[in-house]
Amino acid sequence: MELRYEKQPEKYLRSLDTTTRNKLKEALEKLKRFEGDIDRIQGKPNRFRLKIYHYRVLFEWVKGTIVIKFIEILTRGQAYKGGRHK
Repeated sequence: MELRYEKQPEKYLRSLDTTTRNKLKEALEKLKRFEGDIDRIQGKPNRFRLKIYHYRVLFEWVKGTIVIKFIEILTRGQAYKGGRHK
């Protein structure tokens, strides 16, 4: 399974300290097996939320090509204020 990052998640990961970045990347790699605290986002086909510590990762699973596309990484507070991709 392939992992693709949009601009915001790549930029966000680069802005983090090395320890936090490595923890997040390790958790994101588990998505290749669709593991983790994952919930489907209502009203958005193939759109999911992954909870990692106090971070929320919005991603899309494209079944036909077996691709997971990371849309946005937010802190818990930012996610519940609405984020960019409601």
